Amino acid sequence: MLRGELLQRKMTHIIFMFVCSIVTGAALARHPFRQPAPNSTNVTVYRNGHKPCTLFSNRLRVYPLFAFHTKDLHKDLIPSGPIPYRRDPSQSITGKKLSDLVEHIVFELMSKGQKVKTARSTRDGIIIRDKNFDYKTLHGLIIFKCKQYPFVIKLFMEKPDSFFDFKSTGVEPTFFFYMGGGANRHLTGMTRIKNRNIVQEAIKQIPRWKNHIEIIRKWFWLPKQAQDLHLVGKNIGGHKEIRTCIPSIYAVIEDLIDLKHETITLVKKKKQRMILELCNDLHIYIDPHPNNYAFIKDPNKKQFKIALLDTEHFPTMAGMQKRVRFKCHKNWYTFLAQNYLKNLYFQTKQDLISLQNSTSKVSLDKPIL
Repeated sequence: MLRGELLQRKMTHIIFMFVCSIVTGAALARHPFRQPAPNSTNVTVYRNGHKPCTLFSNRLRVYPLFAFHTKDLHKDLIPSGPIPYRRDPSQSITGKKLSDLVEHIVFELMSKGQKVKTARSTRDGIIIRDKNFDYKTLHGLIIFKCKQYPFVIKLFMEKPDSFFDFKSTGVEPTFFFYMGGGANRHLTGMTRIKNRNIVQEAIKQIPRWKNHIEIIRKWFWLPKQAQDLHLVGKNIGGHKEIRTCIPSIYAVIEDLIDLKHETITLVKKKKQRMILELCNDLHIYIDPHPNNYAFIKDPNKKQFKIALLDTEHFPTMAGMQKRVRFKCHKNWYTFLAQNYLKNLYFQTKQDLISLQNSTSKVSLDKPIL
């Protein structure tokens, strides 16, 4: 049998196991009438005006659940003054105007949820991605492109009863939850700017990349009437009790890359090879998925640049505990599949408890870049 056929069979088998994992995941749940032990690991999420929700699971970890706080966003909030456009600095919009625009998008989404879904737009924004958003309960991640301004809005919304409801917003959140010890988009979204800054500084030190990468600007946004989600962990990672609070609603506002007019044509294999080489040089601090990169024209040279569209800290999302390198994207997919299955099926109770307060070698707090 040819090597290519063997690889194809292996990938088919992995995908089959992925599907089986999703279907049978419910089978791993506790019996509905079984009472949790007094010292069971659990996390309660509450917000003013909402009923608290508690999840009992040894799979939950201190990081990322208690690694972030609302105050972490304050230093990177969008400024109120003029913000020059990325491609034309002679034009600008005030941060205040952008903030008011996001406020109105949230208002429309909360008051006209299903109508917004049908129209695929609001007064000020066009939906460009909503596969991880639940319009019925209004939670998850939804991404808008501003109609009149060159900016993208990534909006994150959660409530106590939706925070751990990872199965209602698509397939990906299920993987993140099991691989990342309770990780979800709402938490990893808070890594985007810190990781962007870490990656930006690292690229300056790498000669082969320092003149060929563009990292778009990003800012956090919080609503005027902001409410926090309070997380209370008990019997987790050696802590009898641990607490934090994070925004119930927040957004990441970033520059728009015009994929239709700015990107260049490049052979797919060459793109993937360059993306993986870049990610390996950055210790996979960013997600190697090809959709997270744009190959754009460099207006100053007869060359192209690679624009990084998504700077979510990938080790947090995938629960990576050590450095890894990948030869190709198939190698990357295989790693994710194995990591997911290992965390779902092949960890003892003691393994899970030891991971609850583990420190990753590719941590965001002590970056190796």
